[in-house]
Amino acid sequence: MKDAQRVVNVLRSYIGREWERVKEIEKQLARDELNEATATPGGQPPASPPAVPSASTPAAARGSALSEEELDRQARAILGVEPDADFPTIRKAYEKLEKRSRPGKFPEGSPESNVAAALRARVDWAFKFLSRHASEVEKRFSSLEID
Repeated sequence: MKDAQRVVNVLRSYIGREWERVKEIEKQLARDELNEATATPGGQPPASPPAVPSASTPAAARGSALSEEELDRQARAILGVEPDADFPTIRKAYEKLEKRSRPGKFPEGSPESNVAAALRARVDWAFKFLSRHASEVEKRFSSLEID
């Protein structure tokens, strides 16, 4: 084997090892962030995922008597958007949170995956709730940038 090929193989293995290490660090940071975001006041993660209201089930049928304003306030708090946020802002917040709460980032069946699935369901519900009044034209074309 040529010396150049040996050097390439050594560098390739080093880069591969470092890449795996970086991916593990990112996974651990994601787990820590998820645990921090879902921690109860005592500092422990909840024993079971929080209940998620269905977007298609009316509030009264879910057993809660929340007003439309309260549901709107909760949905905006979940997505972290202001009360006067327009649809593109709501969509950007949704996409950011949706990407961060993908259950596939965690081992299947793990507690982190279950919590991520519950968080994603809440994020999906909030986005559907806040975008229910946006027109189809706005939903399809609001993110286009035309020079």
